[in-house]
Amino acid sequence: MKEFDSRQIFNKGFCDKSNDQVSAILKRADDFSNNNINLEDLTSLKTYTIDDEDSEEKDDAISLQRRGNNFIIWIHIADPCPWIEEESPIDIEARNRGTSIYLTNKTSLMLPIRLIENLLTLRAGRRTTALSASVELDEEGKICNYKIIRSIIKPLYELTYEDADELIDYAPLQEDDLYILSKLLEKRKKWRIKNGAVSIDQSRSRIILSGNKPILKIIDPSPSRQLVSESMILMGTIAALYGIENNLPMPYRAQEGFNYSNKGKIDSNLDIDVYNSILKSSFSRSYLSSSPHSHSSLGLKAYVQASSPLRRYSDLIAHRQIYNNLENNTIINNEDMKEMISQITITSRQALEITREDNRHWLSNYLRENPKIVYSAYFIKWFKLNDKICLLRITELHMDLICKLTNCTSLKLGDKINILTNIDELSEKIIPFIVVS
Repeated sequence: MKEFDSRQIFNKGFCDKSNDQVSAILKRADDFSNNNINLEDLTSLKTYTIDDEDSEEKDDAISLQRRGNNFIIWIHIADPCPWIEEESPIDIEARNRGTSIYLTNKTSLMLPIRLIENLLTLRAGRRTTALSASVELDEEGKICNYKIIRSIIKPLYELTYEDADELIDYAPLQEDDLYILSKLLEKRKKWRIKNGAVSIDQSRSRIILSGNKPILKIIDPSPSRQLVSESMILMGTIAALYGIENNLPMPYRAQEGFNYSNKGKIDSNLDIDVYNSILKSSFSRSYLSSSPHSHSSLGLKAYVQASSPLRRYSDLIAHRQIYNNLENNTIINNEDMKEMISQITITSRQALEITREDNRHWLSNYLRENPKIVYSAYFIKWFKLNDKICLLRITELHMDLICKLTNCTSLKLGDKINILTNIDELSEKIIPFIVVS
């Protein structure tokens, strides 16, 4: 397959053919959702979306159904498959982009914004087509029953993570669904951990702009973020089970076992964030395969990312396979799936590099504007000792950062140091620091 540079695509708008297709789709949208007999009406469920306030692609939602003394978890994912035919102009452009990219000062979406805003994104009070999975868990958190259906949903609440945290924390009598869902999914997470999953609840950060000034935004773990994360992992598990049971080639996400060789060398008194950073550095890289393999860090025998078909093309392919199987349409064969996976791997790698370059650019700007701050950091490992390139966990930045230490090469795993930005050598390729006493 010829490799192409997706930067050219990300910097462009959508072509005229795609925009014409959007107009045609929107014209037929109302009649479709009202008259399609293959859609199960789930609009009576109390359905929640939980996302960042500025998110444009709200593609997942969750509901709780009570059946006697039992609870059923419903996970709903926005369903673009009835609208975006394979090899249509929008599909081709989405495949070439591979993913949405979220940069510090701009966003490049995988699908046209007009289609997302007017039809696909899950808005409170709006009837929307979805791919919905119902899941029942046993007392240990193991899946004991599931089904996947095409549906119509009508979200009742459109929450931010802060809104959802309040509902989970206070659990008001008439609004305790999120609290119950949180406990059910906490049980599911414990089941995965028993089966080898690695739990890393760690604060992270990103540079955002306030006006034109770069500032550091800290994102802490919270009950609602764990709820959303675990429900999306559960949806990916269900998609994988469905693919296996129906013999479907899928873009399975796999990860081989990782290296615990450093585990015995880690000081038990280290901060948990530092321990987590060391653990993450031992993970093997995940990859896509048309056949199922285990995903070690998730503790799963098979997994398919299926929660974001509006922003990741691999998720859209997974939805298309399930959609086609439910509708008795022709599915994507194994050879075509392998070809798609090859292209997705290329575009995802290019998108990741674009994102990393953007992160380095704005982090450099942030450090340049704050040149006198001394940071505490923990040494994780050397990448290129001769070039003084290493991995640090920088406490105040809440980051694991590949950087250059310009005046020190005698560090070992877990050593704590104080560092200052080396402004004289600061560039966007690698961030340099000086070790200070």
